[in-house]
Amino acid sequence: MATVVNFHGKNYIEPGAYAVSVYNPTSVTNVSEFGNVMIIDTGLSMNGSYEFAGGSGVHGELNKGLKSVYGFDNYEDFLSFVGGGLVGDIAKKIFTPMDGVTGAPKLYYCRAATTTCAKISLAFSSGKLELKCKNEGIAGNGVISDGQLKVGYAARVVAGTDDASKFKLQVYRGSYMGSDDAGEPFGSKKFSEAVSYLLSESEEFSTLGELYEWARADKYVLAHFVVSKTGTDDIALSAISLTAASGGTTEYLKDTEYADVLEAISELDISFFLATNTTAAKGIDSNTTGRLFTFLKNDAKFTEFLVIPGGSDDTDLFGEKNTSQAIAKYYDSGQVVVVHGAPIIDRKDGNGEKQLSPIYLAATIVGLNAGLSPQSPLTFRRIGYQSFAYDLKKKEREKALQAGIMHVRNVSGYWCINQGVTTLQDNKKTIANDGQSMELSIELIKAQLNKELIVDSQTRFVGKTGATASAQTVKNFTETKLQSLTATADADNLIIAWKNVKVVTKNSDYQITYDFQPNLPVNKLFFTGNILDLNTNA
Repeated sequence: MATVVNFHGKNYIEPGAYAVSVYNPTSVTNVSEFGNVMIIDTGLSMNGSYEFAGGSGVHGELNKGLKSVYGFDNYEDFLSFVGGGLVGDIAKKIFTPMDGVTGAPKLYYCRAATTTCAKISLAFSSGKLELKCKNEGIAGNGVISDGQLKVGYAARVVAGTDDASKFKLQVYRGSYMGSDDAGEPFGSKKFSEAVSYLLSESEEFSTLGELYEWARADKYVLAHFVVSKTGTDDIALSAISLTAASGGTTEYLKDTEYADVLEAISELDISFFLATNTTAAKGIDSNTTGRLFTFLKNDAKFTEFLVIPGGSDDTDLFGEKNTSQAIAKYYDSGQVVVVHGAPIIDRKDGNGEKQLSPIYLAATIVGLNAGLSPQSPLTFRRIGYQSFAYDLKKKEREKALQAGIMHVRNVSGYWCINQGVTTLQDNKKTIANDGQSMELSIELIKAQLNKELIVDSQTRFVGKTGATASAQTVKNFTETKLQSLTATADADNLIIAWKNVKVVTKNSDYQITYDFQPNLPVNKLFFTGNILDLNTNA
């Protein structure tokens, strides 16, 4: 009796040679990003009556939603965008946490605010040229002092130098970058020393039509303004003194702004969110960080992480309210980190020292982690600062680790992160029974592993048919992918080993399971020396 052989879904009885073509990938490329950071600005950019921010709020006049989310891959572009302030200052630590150390590959920024545009109106008899600021809100409003534009935008029309009967437009941006809590400027100049920065200067013209055509074609003007005019083209130009932009408004958290930011960014690839509270008292806020945490747990496309600045010293370290411990206990998650500690640095003017907000240490740690590979632990990583408002004692450090509070300690003369811990309270074991971990690097490994599988498999299989994306094909892909993410003696990676890849199909759904061993951090070493007797021979 002839045997029956089932080969790729078809039975064969007669002798012969048979062949099919299948898709069994033998190599994959790791495709997902790691280390992107986001700041959702809830008012951090305000500096007294000034605002240092760029673009539109999420409820903007010119842009709304995702169009109000801005991405930057270097610090210089981001600083130029916001123009200074605390946000501009901490962003430096996100991109370059220490001298010579690369931080985040990308920083996303959005204001949870309703904004309207400031405008510069230049009137000529029966017509006018209007420049509407693309940097919306209070940030666009010009402040003129002693004949100099200090903040925001302004413009003037002056007589021509080649032909005194003609006129030219000069557009300015202020150079003052705000002052910190110690009264020192974020930039190089105090308010009284700041001068106007010339963005662009036109050619010499006689009529409004000529000036308008130039303005709406000049790349520097268009980078900062929407240009419009009223009146006929033949209206004669005249000199106009320095005129500040005005009318820009910013209202943070007025209505649904924060929720709408979260809706806008739901498909973005972000690894870390830096919370914008500057004290432990603001670390728990149901309207901001609490809402963000809910979003991360339920709605974010990938597993993403929230880093919250905690307290500064011993007074806001432990306790049930307004402390780092209270924040950690409230969030109790492998996706949330609370950072305790306020750096002390030298003043720029040489007059002693000043204390920075804990958000600086949090931003530095975010930058360090974003610049590393996911499996690289933070334990004993240097953070660049060499003095803090309070030095935790050994028992306090031990209690802080058990409470899920990330902090620093002095190791061989350098201030380093003691251990990269999350706020997970079930931290007696490295990996808890629910799969969460008190060790941040393990959580990042899990997140990155899932992201790699999601991004690559979606591209390869979703939208294909069962014939071209069979269960065996998916199994082969998963095994190849896991192997590409496995560490070797020569190359570090996410996992140490994997096994037991299984694929179960039900109609058009594929259920894939596998086992893996994460590339665990080394946190403790214990050496035991055996003393040998000294034997001597006479």
